[in-house]
Order: sequence, then C-alpha cells, then structure tokens
Amino acid sequence: MKAASYNPNPEVITILLKAGANMDHQDYYGATALMYAAGSSNPEVFTILLSAGADGTLKDKSGKTAFDLAKENPALGGTDPYTKVYDLSQADFSKDPVPLPSSFPAKLAGMSEEEITAIALKYHGQGNYRESLNHFYYTTMIKPEAALGYFNMACAYSLLGYLGSSAEYLEIAFQNDETWTLSVIEDTDLNNLRPTSLFREIVSQHGKND
Repeated sequence: MKAASYNPNPEVITILLKAGANMDHQDYYGATALMYAAGSSNPEVFTILLSAGADGTLKDKSGKTAFDLAKENPALGGTDPYTKVYDLSQADFSKDPVPLPSSFPAKLAGMSEEEITAIALKYHGQGNYRESLNHFYYTTMIKPEAALGYFNMACAYSLLGYLGSSAEYLEIAFQNDETWTLSVIEDTDLNNLRPTSLFREIVSQHGKND
C-alpha cells in the first residue's frame, strides 16, 4: 500500500482498498500510506485514501501528520482537494458553543414529529443548518427514544463543522437504534465527520468495520 501511495497509481490503490488493505498501518518510521501519498505528486491518491477513511491525524516519528506533509508539498498544498481536507483537519472537535433551544416553541405545539421533520428538512435543503438543527432537536423532544432526530442532528452539526457535537449525537442515535443508524450511516451529510478516527471508532463499536 505504501509503495503504491508513494508512486501514485490511483488504480492500484483502489484495488488494494477493495482487497481490504490496512490503510493506517504505520511502518518503522511511523509513516502510513496516506503520509506517503502526501509526499507524492498526485493529489488524487491522497484524496482517494482520505475518502476511504484513512486517518490523517496519525503522527510519524517526527511528530508530523499526513496533513502536515501535504501542506509542505507544492503538488498538493495548492490543490482544491487538499484545501478541502486540510480545512477538515483543522475542524473544531469541541462542542457547538451555541446552545440548543431551552423549550419547545408554542408555534409548533400540536404538530407531529413527521410535520416538524418536514419543516427541518426544508431549512436543511436551503442550507440553513442552524434552523434545521433546532427543528431536528424539537423532534427529539417528542420522541426521545427514536434515532431519527438525533441522527439528523449529527448530520446538521457535521455540516456546521462542529464535529464533536456531530459525534455526540451520532452516538445517541446508535444507542437508540443501532440497526437503523447503521443502515443510513453512508449519508453524505456526515462527510465532514467521516474521515476522522472519531467517526470510525463510533461506527466500529456498533458492528461495522470499514
């Protein structure tokens, strides 16, 4: 895997990934395939590995991550794929500083979970993730035992860039309904959270190993 990553060949990397190669194996120097890809001249390999879930936060013996190495590589540092994933590496893993609503709004009184979810999805489709988050939260007040509202909150937090909060509510969704949450775990709204070791730890604890 490391040799294929250093000598950029997207086709070989894809074959190795499908065969179940360990992306995060660290060699004597602490280097991973993603680190070798970070030093290559082809950003496609770097992006393929990240999309497959390679951990960009692991450190080699010099204390550098794959993101650090990619930043130093002119072939990657100025590319759109790199800029996107590097921004992700700098994401805030703490909780969202904006508190959730303290009470259920009177204007929604009498509405069902499904009706409020529809309103939330409308905001979501408009890119107003803060309002969609609040409305998804209201649905958990109606059905705190369900997974849907918490999963949708995890998606909204992921899109807002608060990965710590996203992980927290994804875990609650799993606790409420593990089977259902696993069935929707490929939702692209979680793509900001997906490449992180935090995401993989949560998912692997609930019966899916990527």
